[in-house]
Amino acid sequence: MKIQAIIHTAEEGGYWAEVPALPGCITEGDSLEELTQNFSKADLARSEQQARQITTLAEAEAKKIKILAEGESQKIIALASAEAEKAARVGIAQAIAIEEQVLAYGGPQFQLIQQVMEHFTKAIEQSKVDVVPKISLGGGSGNNSILDSLLSTLLSDKLNTLLQTTENLNKPEKEEVKKIKAEIYEKLKS
Repeated sequence: MKIQAIIHTAEEGGYWAEVPALPGCITEGDSLEELTQNFSKADLARSEQQARQITTLAEAEAKKIKILAEGESQKIIALASAEAEKAARVGIAQAIAIEEQVLAYGGPQFQLIQQVMEHFTKAIEQSKVDVVPKISLGGGSGNNSILDSLLSTLLSDKLNTLLQTTENLNKPEKEEVKKIKAEIYEKLKS
């Protein structure tokens, strides 16, 4: 790269030169040869100073980018942690709600018997068979039909399930469940 320099004759003897494109870049010498050498040294010093300045600016920009990136990563981590905690709390709340619902509806055995009874009722309705159990109170004839036996079995299982459900409803709630419910209720209030 060529740089234009203006050479002046010094009043006290010798020469001095300036570079209009680089304000403040001035050198001197007793001869033109010495002036050229001094000019080269001045240009080298200016180039080194400019390189240091560029390096300093680049390092500052790199630090700025690093700090911004660390802040952004911390933000992402915090958001992800909050989202994970939210998902866990929602899952726990849903599990508690399902457990409470199961207890309210009589537990899994009761629900199974209820479903079997519903299917049995639909089957009887679709077959259009007159289903009125013939029960004799005085000992009976001993001719129990399959339908009578099935109904008796289902009803006895249903009663047993109802008794177990009543026992389940009277069980004390686990401390762990109480604690989680209390935390969730407090979060919902605030």
